[in-house]
This record gives sequence, C-alpha cells and structure tokens, in this order.
Amino acid sequence: MLGAGGMGEVYLAKDTQLRRPVALKLLPSDFTLNKDRLVRFEQEAYAASALNHPNILTIYEIGQVDDIRFIVTEFIDGMTLRQCITNTQMELTEVLDTVVQVASALGAAHQAGIVHRDIKPENIMVRHDGYVKILDFGLAKLTETQNLVFEPEAKTMQLVKTDPGTLMGTVSYMSPEQVRGLAVDERTDIWGLGVVIYEMVAEKVPFDGLTNSDVIASILKTEPLSLIRVSPKAPPELQRIVSKALRKDRGERYQTIKDMELDLKNLRRDIESEWKTADFIEQVASSVAILPFRNLTNDPKVSFYEFSLADAVITELARLRSLVVRPSSAVAKYLGLQKDPLEAGRELRVNAVLAANFLHAHERVRVTAQLLDVANGDVLWADRIDSASGDIITVQDIIAERIVVGLQLKLGPGEQIDMVAHGTPNAVAYEEYLRGRDRIGRYVYHTVANEDMEAAIKHFEHAIEEDSKFALAHCALGGCYIKRVLRGSGDSDDLICAEESFHKGLALDPGNTEARVYMVFVYLFRAEKQKARMQIAKLRREAPNNATVHFVSGILYRLDGEYDKALNSFERMQELDPAEDVVASWNRGRILMYQGHYDDALLELERGATINPKHPLLGAFRARVLFLRGESAAGADLLREVLLDHPEMEGIRPVLAQCLSALGEHEAARAQFTQRVKEVALADHDIPYWLASAYAMEGERDQAFEWLERAISLGNENLPWFKSNPIWESVRDDARFQELMHRIEVGREQRGIY
Repeated sequence: MLGAGGMGEVYLAKDTQLRRPVALKLLPSDFTLNKDRLVRFEQEAYAASALNHPNILTIYEIGQVDDIRFIVTEFIDGMTLRQCITNTQMELTEVLDTVVQVASALGAAHQAGIVHRDIKPENIMVRHDGYVKILDFGLAKLTETQNLVFEPEAKTMQLVKTDPGTLMGTVSYMSPEQVRGLAVDERTDIWGLGVVIYEMVAEKVPFDGLTNSDVIASILKTEPLSLIRVSPKAPPELQRIVSKALRKDRGERYQTIKDMELDLKNLRRDIESEWKTADFIEQVASSVAILPFRNLTNDPKVSFYEFSLADAVITELARLRSLVVRPSSAVAKYLGLQKDPLEAGRELRVNAVLAANFLHAHERVRVTAQLLDVANGDVLWADRIDSASGDIITVQDIIAERIVVGLQLKLGPGEQIDMVAHGTPNAVAYEEYLRGRDRIGRYVYHTVANEDMEAAIKHFEHAIEEDSKFALAHCALGGCYIKRVLRGSGDSDDLICAEESFHKGLALDPGNTEARVYMVFVYLFRAEKQKARMQIAKLRREAPNNATVHFVSGILYRLDGEYDKALNSFERMQELDPAEDVVASWNRGRILMYQGHYDDALLELERGATINPKHPLLGAFRARVLFLRGESAAGADLLREVLLDHPEMEGIRPVLAQCLSALGEHEAARAQFTQRVKEVALADHDIPYWLASAYAMEGERDQAFEWLERAISLGNENLPWFKSNPIWESVRDDARFQELMHRIEVGREQRGIY
C-alpha cells in the first residue's frame, strides 16, 4: 500500500502487459450509493485523463470490478513537494525549475477548460530525477467531509459541490474568491501557485492563523510580508511575480498562467546566465602551487609528511574562491625529486610557488618555507617555523595565512584561513589523518594498489577513533570509498559507507568542498539526479577554481548527452590541473566515440598513452573504440591485458563480453557476467549500460532492458549515444526501448535540451 485517505486506498501494482509499475487507487464503496457523485467522478476523471502533459499525472484506466471502482495511474517514484520543503532548503534554481513545470502543467489544464482549485505542496510530486507531476486534477473535488457544518478549528476543509457559494480546497492556499464561495476560474490556480512559491522560498505560508477563520481573515484583509524581507536572498523580480500572483482583486493578478510561466522562465534564464558567466571566468590574478615538503631528517618513519603536509595546506587554500591553487594531483609528481621550484612553477603555470623542507627530531618539527614569484624569482615571503610535533597543524595554518598575505589576496565574505578549526586538537588523530592522506595519495597518483587504499582507510578510521568530531577525517574516509567506486572496483556497500562518512563530516564542516563534490555520486546512486545537478551547479559558483568540481561537472554533462558542455568542463579542469592530461584525454576520447568519430577518438587516447601508457581507463576505452571499428579481437586482447594488471576492475568485463560476443565466443562472453560484475554495476552509472549492451548482443532482451533501466535510474541519460549505438539496432523497435527513450526525451525537453 502506498497510502490511504478520503479518496480510498492506493496500492503499488504492476502492469503485466507493458511491464511497468502503476498506482492503483480503489475508491470507497459508498461512492456507488450516489449516482450524481459517480457521474461527476467519471466526467472529471475522463477530463483529467484527456490532459496529455509530462507534468500531469497520467491516468491509464478507469474501471469497475464487481462493486469496486478503481483508477489506474502512472506510479511516481518520488516525494511530495511538502516533503521536499520539509526535508531541505531548496535552492532558488530548484524552486524555479519546479514551479515552471507546475505552471506549464496548469497552462495545459486551463487550455482544456479545467481549473485545479487545490494547488498545494501535497498535490505536487517531485520525482527523484527532478520531474514534477501535479496530482488530483478534478479528483480533489470528490472528497466530502462527513460533517457538512463549517468547523473553524479544522485545518483542511474540502467539500464536494462546485457551485458558487461552496468552499473548496485547502484553506491556506485558497484565493479570496474561493473563501467567499464565489465562482472560480484559472486565476484561482495562479493565486495557489503564488502561495506555493512564497512557501518554498520563505518556508512558511503567506497567510496563516490559529484557526481557519483566522486564515480566511488574513487572506481577505492583510498583505503578506515582503518575500525579500523574510528571505533576503530572494531576487526582486521573484518578489514582483509573487506579489502580482497574490493580488486580492483577481483582475489585478496575472490573467493567464502562461504570462506567469513566461516571467518565471525569464527569471530562471537570467539567473542561470549570470551563473554561467561566472562559471568559466578564469580567475588568474593569483595562482599558487604547494610543492611536496622535502624531508631533511632522512628518517623514513616521517616520510609521510612530505606529501601530506603539502596536501593539507592545499586542501585549506582550496576553500578560497579568490585563489587558484594547483591540486595535490598536480604536485604529486614532484614527490622525492630535487626540482627547481621556479621551474616547477613554470611547468604548473602559476604565479607563485611554495617550496618548503622540514626537520623532525626529539618531538620537535622545524619547517623552513619560501613563497616565490615565478615570473621574476622574488621571495614574496620566507620564514622558519618551530613547533612541537603534536602541533604541526598550527605550522600549516601559519603557512596558509602567510601565502594569502604574500599574494595580497582580498578574501571574500565568509572566507578565512583556519586549519585549526577545520582540523583537530588531538595530535594523534591528526598524525593518523596525515598518514592516511599520504597513502591515498600514493594510491591515486602512483600505485593504484589496493593495499594503499586499505591502509588509508585504516588511518582515517584510527583518526576518527581518536576524535569522533574530526570532520576532515570523516570526509577523507568517504572519499576513499568513492574513489574505489570510480575505479570500477567498488560496490553499493562502498557508496553507503561513503554517504555515511560524508554526512558526518559535512555536519561538522559544511564547507568541505571535496565531500560536497563526491556527494554528487551519492545522489546519482540514490536516483536523485536533479539534486546532483543542483549540487554541482552550486559548486561551480562557489568553487570555480576547483579542478574536481569541473571534472564531476563534465561527467554530469556527459551523462546528459550534452557533449559540448562536457568538453568545456574537461578543458577547464585541465587548465586548473595540468597534471590531469590523461584524465582529460580518456574523457575526450569517449565523447568523440559517442559522436562516431572513431579515428579521432583513437588519436586522442593515444595522445594520453604517450603520458601514461599503462593507464587502465585509456586501455579500456581504446578497446571500446577498436570494437566499434570492427576490430573486436584487438579490443579483447587489450582488455585482457588491462584485467591482468588490474584484476580488481571488474566493471570493464561487460566491455570484454561485447568483444567476445562479436567474435562468436558466446560462452566466454557470458562468463563475464559474474556476480561480482553485477554487484559493481549496482553502484555505477556506466557499468549497467555496458552490461545491458552485452546482454543485448547475446540476445537476452529482458536482462538487457533490466540493466538499461538501471543505468538510466542511476543518472545515465546519454540519449544521443543510446540512439546511435549500433549494438542496440536490433531492439530499437521494442516498446520497452521506446518507452525508456521517451522518458529521457521528456526530461531533456523540460531542461530545454533538444
């Protein structure tokens, strides 16, 4: 059972013919006792079913079995707008995306001569992918209170009659004409939408009171507080739109919902235009690279400081919007090298470079650091800092502060350097954290060895055992689990662990950029793609100089089939982090593959291989391109080589299966569909699609569509590739394929992608 109420009980059911979930609503038996109500029910249900709009609940069937009347509608996997408002504070773009869809749906209804009369958050559903559905067109009027006497203390009052003189709807969302019992028209829905927008932004309704009588008096006599006053971040244009929708004289309101929708769309476009302009403005005024610290102690027991000290300073400086700081991936290659810092600075294309060394003896640490101007070699700042080894975080804090001063940065509102606040007073916990950062750095930038990953996890867990409120350790632990998933060796348990760690870390330090970026993948795993889109859009504004933000942004654009935007994101990532040439290469190569430019894709992947010939993802995508060019044997050989070097990368086995299937080696192909492959596929957006494609090649349509739907639910909506991928040519006439593609097309249209 999905729910129950005055309209009866609603169950989750399955349409066995079209193999889709549906909602089955069973109407109360007493409906059959009143012929007028039955006629009205049928008329209104037929009217609602005639509305063909992606944001209106689709009615599939109306019928009767014995004495039971029923309605079959589409099943909406999501939550009500009321739950959205209650659970989270919605971003402005999220508010506008939602209400534009509601306005569009109301426009279709009004054009068909139908007025909803009860627009409120409970009657608006938001799917996990961000699509909005309006419920109860015409059906809300069927609910009749048992007591027809007006009860002032009752919060919700719904009556069945539609004649003038009857109150209909939920009081807080009623228009003045509704509470007076007058005839209503589409301007009543405009008022209702205005109330909903106000509540979404202000987190309270504009008209309220202890009783329904108080609420009605407020609707008729008082003006709501200015939206800007209760929510200072609300733009003046939104205040104007809401004020116009809430005019008590309906002649002064928007006269059509289309006019209101146009103003909302224009506001959304203007806001997005401002943000996009800020997204890709390169802030080159100040950029810095923090080189690994040199170990003058020559004691291997403290070698972990070399990378981790620099990494910790980088993490802190990366919080500053006004500074471009090269990430740890860019400087990791200098670990253990006697590199001229100015030459390194020129290679990294930065304005300044920090070179530092340390001595560790008798529980004391001495750090000597210089901040150099790369252009002329001038020393912008130099100092020697002595500290107890248990207070190393203070040393890093001083270095970060001196870099800000040396570069003459003007910090924005709320920006500050405070590693102590973001760290821990527990010296043992902090050392465990630094050791963990050192091991995860080795895993990501050097070895890709599972023992380094496991060691990093243990160090972060020990840090948390020492200090359960150590936010950086919680976030870093979550990052380990996510990195395992991104390497194709993690599963759903890793994502669950990552989410748990991120929630703990972000509760303690909401500004941790790394955790906020990686939460995008958690949202995808939870089938909340619109939330993932909103998160990365917000990060592009708040952290425009963070390479990882643009990398993840590129992934989301790729998953949406927006290839030009994806390429722009990967280009920006590479500008911010020149060390990510290989990552940029295989991402560009796969997009060229999607576009059918196989020769260009191979050239791009080979360019990456000149930098790192053994990179497993370069090999995997080169194999995919070879397969598509008809060179399946070469592709299979290359994939076997990758798996030999990286046996933990179970996620690429479906790609090997495709090559083997093309070669007629069907038994060997099916042998790749291991239980472990399926476990890994449950946590990834790409692997289910590869698995679906492999099943399609083996002629197993049911399995193919099961995994294709799984891929889409995890955020893979790469429509151009889905439509052009030659593997799916034989099944494109299948109703299941067409239904899935239509679902993606509707979402693209909602976002203005054609």
